[in-house]
Amino acid sequence: FCTPLCTSPTTQASSVTTNTPTTGGFSIGWTAGDGDGTMIVVKPTSSTNTLPSIKTSYTPNLAWTSAGQIDINNRVVFRNSGTAAGPVTGLTPETQYTITAYEYNNTDDCYNLTTPPSTTRWTLSTEPTAHPTSGFSGTTCNATSVDLTVPAISAGADGYLIIRKAGSAPTGLPTDATAYTVGNTFGDATVAAIVTASGTYTISGLTASTTYYFQLIPYNANSGAVAQTFNYLTSGTLLQTNVTTTSTSTSTASTVETDATYGYTSNILYANYQSAS
Repeated sequence: FCTPLCTSPTTQASSVTTNTPTTGGFSIGWTAGDGDGTMIVVKPTSSTNTLPSIKTSYTPNLAWTSAGQIDINNRVVFRNSGTAAGPVTGLTPETQYTITAYEYNNTDDCYNLTTPPSTTRWTLSTEPTAHPTSGFSGTTCNATSVDLTVPAISAGADGYLIIRKAGSAPTGLPTDATAYTVGNTFGDATVAAIVTASGTYTISGLTASTTYYFQLIPYNANSGAVAQTFNYLTSGTLLQTNVTTTSTSTSTASTVETDATYGYTSNILYANYQSAS
């Protein structure tokens, strides 16, 4: 009769997660199974998955380019007991990677190859290299909207996140690996627009007789604008402008009353009896 090659753990590792992404890597967490340890393998998602070989001990390294290889794309970044590893380094910016965990026993380097858990993670795009220094201005449209003139996109950026705050300059800043939409908030800042070219943009939904402060934050992302790749340039001096909305026009005249003895032979121009506050 046949004897098994080795005795693998009965409970596989589970719940693989990632955190603290950078342009060249991320950190990894997982729930350990009942083996002597867990082996973590990182590969480009676009490449083929290759299982580890029983009775083979791979040498781990958090520096992906130096990590032990199952093959050229599947590399071992961690092989020990524990539930966290990182940061992994040496990966390519704005690239998706697959992270897989294999529970193993030391005797015979025996891996549990049954349904190993995995997750995917994109690395950040490269950070824009510069802020714009001029060409950002605002013009009042009416009581609830303003026009913003935006300069050319700065070096190394795909576009600008425009944020606003009423009454004073915003201090809230966006978080990398997060895509925002108009109206989202972080700290005291509200996203007013996301633009990818210079031009004039109308910002609506504002409050009358209020001064708004606007700032430009350059960002970079992959061509598909995947949320996990967004990288914002928040250090340095943000280009800023401010503009005040007009007051709301109100009418002081309401009705014209007459009685049977009243007579007037000319038209009354109602607009002459209105005033703005």
